[in-house]
Amino acid sequence: MEIRKCLLALFSLCVFSCFSSPPLWIDDRPSNSEYWHGIGFANHSETNNPKMLAKEYAIHEISSQIKINISSEMDIITSDYNGSIDNVITSVMNSRVDLLLPELEFVDSYQTDAGIYFYAKLNKENYYKAIERLRINAKTTALNYVIRSEKKFGKGSFYLIQKAWQEIFPFNDEPISVQYNNTKYNLSTLIRQKQEEFNDRVSIIAILNKNNIRTIIDKNNIIKIKVEDRNTGESLIGIPIKITHHDMSRTLISDRKGEIEYGLHNFNQRSTFQANFSLDHQALVDDLEDVQNILKLNKNIGSLKIDVVPAKVLLTTNEKNLNKLMRNSILEPAIKEVLSGHVEFVNEEPDFYVKIDANTTVKTKSVEKGFPFFSYGNVSISFVDAVNDHEFFNANLSNIKGGDFGSQRTAGIRAYDQMKLEIVQEIQESLSGIKE
Repeated sequence: MEIRKCLLALFSLCVFSCFSSPPLWIDDRPSNSEYWHGIGFANHSETNNPKMLAKEYAIHEISSQIKINISSEMDIITSDYNGSIDNVITSVMNSRVDLLLPELEFVDSYQTDAGIYFYAKLNKENYYKAIERLRINAKTTALNYVIRSEKKFGKGSFYLIQKAWQEIFPFNDEPISVQYNNTKYNLSTLIRQKQEEFNDRVSIIAILNKNNIRTIIDKNNIIKIKVEDRNTGESLIGIPIKITHHDMSRTLISDRKGEIEYGLHNFNQRSTFQANFSLDHQALVDDLEDVQNILKLNKNIGSLKIDVVPAKVLLTTNEKNLNKLMRNSILEPAIKEVLSGHVEFVNEEPDFYVKIDANTTVKTKSVEKGFPFFSYGNVSISFVDAVNDHEFFNANLSNIKGGDFGSQRTAGIRAYDQMKLEIVQEIQESLSGIKE
């Protein structure tokens, strides 16, 4: 009985090995000239789904055999693909793959210990018929998109033009002739022309609420941007505008009035710079399913020159030591130094005031022999708007200790030295929060 089972197992193994021998198409490549043939192989180690990958390789081999005509239109779009016609051809063929899937014949696959082979083929006559049918459909669809894009100009116009471009992109190896407004056009040229017309129609006008920004004091400066149709003067809603200045970039969308408000940060240094405004082309096509084959736009850029001027400051100080007015100020020159690169000091008609009030006191009057004298400093500093008397910065320090073995007065001076260091640090930290 055991012998019979062994014989049966050997027979089954022999039969299985006969049926699992490699198919002829692996070693002897098919040569039927009516087809393009593609054989792909993927190692088991390459992917979790080697059969699917082998299938993709087979399809890619077929697509690489199909000749693409180098038309003038393809020459034009090379700039969109790193200036390489090979990149254009590859992109065109890749865009055709999904369209050609119904025409492909998946013949066979074969698995080995190493990986999987996959064999596919494409009938040449069926391919050319399918391409012609698809080209006609794409032409009709794309032209319809162009017509719709002009009915109501706005963000949707750019979206529809991109859709039109993507429809005909797989067929850019040959010119597609259309009649539009009683004129004959190459469709790809018409689409490009319309896109540039739309680009030029977007008017971006920017106005600053203050022509000159004053350092430190001017807050909540606003750039108002108006987005309009240059042809009709109508406001454009939902248009993404990229705002760029210094190393910053942000995109905002025009509201129902076609307006955008952009707040500038405060500036602490005198400067002149440009704020640039342009259509955000990437945001215009965010809703597209295919973001690969995008028709690029020339930059539509507006700019606004912005001057940051030093604010005028009147500094007043009241520095006392042990309740007596000091002849030589200690805090005033230190504060002037820290603000010198940011403001202009004046004696009249300031933009804001800097007010300093400081004094030192003694907590214990009796000092034992051999022990130091101690004084305690208190200071307040405030920045006040000269127009509305609004205080927009203040700092208060108290009980700043100073000591000296010689005299109470000198101990007060030591307290001032420490107050100077701390108040300068407060101002510097405040200025560092005012972004360039």
